[in-house]
Amino acid sequence: MIGPVYQPEPRALESDSTLAFAESIERQIQEKVCGRIYNLQVDCLGDTVVLQGWCRTYHVKQLAHEAALDAVEASTRLENLISVC
Repeated sequence: MIGPVYQPEPRALESDSTLAFAESIERQIQEKVCGRIYNLQVDCLGDTVVLQGWCRTYHVKQLAHEAALDAVEASTRLENLISVC
């Protein structure tokens, strides 16, 4: 049984600084994984950063997680919802 699917709010409703922060995290992740995550989306909701997309290996998912951790503060919660297919 698959758990609930995260549905982010439309990005147009995010503030400019929040959107810029999410985009910078996306860039850092893509640089670290060399484009091996498909449909990557990073959403910042309060003190939580949510990663979504899909990749072929758990190693790539872990690399994305580490890149996001490098980009956020220690108090930020990180939800890695990247699917491995």
